[in-house]
Amino acid sequence: MDVHKDSVVACILKTREPITIARKREAVDKGIWVFGTFPDDLAQLRTWLEAESCHHVAMESTRVY
Repeated sequence: MDVHKDSVVACILKTREPITIARKREAVDKGIWVFGTFPDDLAQLRTWLEAESCHHVAMESTRVY
């Protein structure tokens, strides 16, 4: 997740099959969504993450939030 003042950009990477170096890009599905930062928007982000069975996240922020 990339956290901004007015938005959160979230990306989920899912592997379709065991990854080898030669086929790394072919074996990954990627979903990118942008959410707002109001409570209802963050609830939608949580719902999306849960629907995608995402249990771990990494965040990037250049300011203190």
